[in-house]
Amino acid sequence: KFGWDLIDLLPPKHTRIGNVLHDIVPHLFRTTRQLLGHETISLQAVLPLLLIVEPILFEFEEMAGDIEVNGELTNGATVFDRRIPRTWRINMEVATSLDVEAARDSFYTMLKFASQQ
Repeated sequence: KFGWDLIDLLPPKHTRIGNVLHDIVPHLFRTTRQLLGHETISLQAVLPLLLIVEPILFEFEEMAGDIEVNGELTNGATVFDRRIPRTWRINMEVATSLDVEAARDSFYTMLKFASQQ
């Protein structure tokens, strides 16, 4: 999670990425406060970037999973076969944990270098 102090760490407004982020991030904070009632945001869009740039930050587990397409409450949800013994075959590798502090540091480093473009 990131608090309002993230705004101070964004690239300068005069950079292309800084200009975009200074428009988007405050709006995301306001929307999150209005809809969810809290003052922090989760930048889930950063995770795929971190996975490419810093895969060592993640731990993975092979799992058997599928996307539910017929469920009334679970339509679109990823469902995993965690039964013992498993009846589905293993078909994916799933990130199960993340070094959060290292991920945060890596994200801030990406912001720093993005402002130099």
